[in-house]
Amino acid sequence: MSLDRRFFIGSIGTALIGMPMLGGAGSAWAEPDPRDLSVVSRGSKPASGRGGRPVQVSLEPIGASVLRIGSPVRFRASSNQAGFGHLYMVGTSGRVVMVVENLPLGRRRTVELPKPGLLIRATAPAGDNSVLFAASRDRLAGFAGNGTTTTPAEIQTGANGLLGELTARLSKLPRGSWGLTTVNIKVVE
Repeated sequence: MSLDRRFFIGSIGTALIGMPMLGGAGSAWAEPDPRDLSVVSRGSKPASGRGGRPVQVSLEPIGASVLRIGSPVRFRASSNQAGFGHLYMVGTSGRVVMVVENLPLGRRRTVELPKPGLLIRATAPAGDNSVLFAASRDRLAGFAGNGTTTTPAEIQTGANGLLGELTARLSKLPRGSWGLTTVNIKVVE
């Protein structure tokens, strides 16, 4: 996928020339997943952020999930809780692009991504691409800081490190206060 002031998928983000680079942080798997089973004393209550139900998210392409090189794609994303959305793409080449971070989300409201004026477009090389969407009740100390970022930027973490590094960042938030999902997009000649 790449991004031409619109943007692209193939090597997700390969056409993002002049895009800022964001640094990554150490080991991706340093923090345990807060959704794992835990041993607690009898009578203690599970933590779930600000109370209520755990955050659940959804992400789906608008249109096909198999794209020819040059084809555009947009996504619908939502969360069952109000909070903030974070969208990342991992291309066939291993390049990682942050599309948005800390985008305000309404409870059970669907947003279309990327923002108006940008377009994700499939580019060479052909292959499998991953798109990750996370939502959190609280702002994430993300790759671009704590503010809302809607300007795509390449992240300097490998494709193998994104999921672990993102999970480590999310794990710093209260248990049950975030959710994560992935969609695969196949780019063909």
